[in-house]
Parts: sequence; C-alpha cells; structure tokens
Amino acid sequence: MNAPDLVQELGSRLNLTGLSLTDGVCRLVFDRQLPIDIEDDGSGNLAFHAVIGVLPHGERERVLRTLMSSHLFGLETAGAAFGLHPGTDDVYLFRLLPVESLEVEQALRVLESFTHQVEAWKRRWPELSQAAPRVESRPEADFAGSGLRA
Repeated sequence: MNAPDLVQELGSRLNLTGLSLTDGVCRLVFDRQLPIDIEDDGSGNLAFHAVIGVLPHGERERVLRTLMSSHLFGLETAGAAFGLHPGTDDVYLFRLLPVESLEVEQALRVLESFTHQVEAWKRRWPELSQAAPRVESRPEADFAGSGLRA
C-alpha cells in the first residue's frame, strides 16, 4: 500500500471522509486542540509528528537532556523520538513508519499510541520548559556520612 492510500484508509476508519495528503501532508486535530500531522517523507515512510513546545532560551541543556534520555530506546515515548526544528526551536515528537510493510490496523494502533504520547508530553511541557528552581547547596549536608569529605 502507498502513503496516500494508507492515509485515505486511516481516514475511513476514523470516520473522516476525504482525508488525504495535500503536498504530502495532512493534519488531524483531536479534541479541537491536539494537532497531529501525517506526512509522506518521500523515502517510503509515513511520519506522525506534532509540536510539543518551543525550546526555552534558559535551561536549554537541561531540557534537551531530559528529552534525549526520555526517548532512549523509546521507553518513555512508546517508540517515538524528539527532534528540534533548527529555524524555529520548535520541539517535535515524531514517529516514522515504513509504508511498504504497514497494515492499516497497525497504523491505527501507532497513531492512537502516538496521540496519547503527544497529549502527555504537551501536559508535561510547561513544567519541563520552566527554569529549574535554584537549590542552595550545603556541602556539609551533601556529603554527610558518605566518607567523601577529608
């Protein structure tokens, strides 16, 4: 099955008559507030992607470290990964699926799982992207009983 036919069949199963790729992409909006884009990447993959938030100017390393460790082996993202748009600093969650071996039922399951991940990460984003609270370090308390102090 090719990407346009697969998207049309997804639309049919979701009761979205006429769902199709325009210039290789279409957008689904769940609950009127959760946009998920479906795109033919031109390399035989169907990509599900959504913007989670904008990378903040402060604490960038901490935020990126959290995102990178969260998608290690797909354990906290159900197989999806994070990416950063170089021009806008938009943080994307995305999932690529090879169209050639993809069945409609499998695509629906992945879309459902991906949608739940997008929803969860969007809820988590405000806390994740805020500056970390400053904690005053007290060296004598930090190492108490550890045997590391001289």
